[in-house]
Amino acid sequence: QIDQRADQPFARPDHRRIDPRPQAVRLDRRFQAVNQVMQLLPDVVIMDILIPDLNGFEVTYQICQTCPGTRVVILSMHARLEHVVLALLTGASGYLLKESAGTDVVSAIHTIVAGGRYLNRKIKDMLIDDFVWKCYAKGAQVR
Repeated sequence: QIDQRADQPFARPDHRRIDPRPQAVRLDRRFQAVNQVMQLLPDVVIMDILIPDLNGFEVTYQICQTCPGTRVVILSMHARLEHVVLALLTGASGYLLKESAGTDVVSAIHTIVAGGRYLNRKIKDMLIDDFVWKCYAKGAQVR
């Protein structure tokens, strides 16, 4: 669904801009995702990875390949390391959990449009913990 709250920079289904700030669209199964992105050319796409009839990872990859000026942010309820890594490998510029989306979406959009990456705090902590444990498992020592 496309978010129609006027306090956030989203596009409406009829393509009218709500806000002059960066344009972001959220895609779901009702739209032909890649074709819609090619028509709208938004700055940011907010993509759910587990949508009926769509593979969010595959669509993310296709968007990143066909519309290099459009960035993709994954919005998911899944805080699994495998999902985060796969999202980043397919070209996503960010990963947000739905539980924190209200506070993170606008920050993520602005960070990504400025050329950065955005991971919400829980995801960052999970990646750091995983990295530290992998270093420990490989015998890393503090000197």
